[in-house]
Amino acid sequence: MMKNQLMILLATAALAVGCSQAERNDMANKADQEMRQAGQTAKQEMKKAGQAMDEGVNSTRIKSALLSSKKLDASYINVDTEQKTVFLRGSVKTADQKKLANDLTNNMIAPDQKLVNELKIAANPDEHPPQ
Repeated sequence: MMKNQLMILLATAALAVGCSQAERNDMANKADQEMRQAGQTAKQEMKKAGQAMDEGVNSTRIKSALLSSKKLDASYINVDTEQKTVFLRGSVKTADQKKLANDLTNNMIAPDQKLVNELKIAANPDEHPPQ
């Protein structure tokens, strides 16, 4: 990003050498506008990166809780957070384990988050790995 901004400024400076004052002002205004736009883009990308980090932390926190439960084999459960939705995917051995995973996750998510439980019940979870 910074490399592009520097290239814009250098190109503007090189063009400005043989130009009138009005043309130099126009180029300077355009360069300033480009810099502001690049700054806005960088700000938006940083916000997206922060959101992705928050989602990853949330998924890891929930997966850790599921793994630490003595009543649940969470080996084949995948937890994904996308925006305000938490997905449980993969397999568990029993309907009770599916419900337990659902209940544990529901107790951990924020009030504005939604839980989507896509867990499958399989006697042999190896046959239905998380997607």
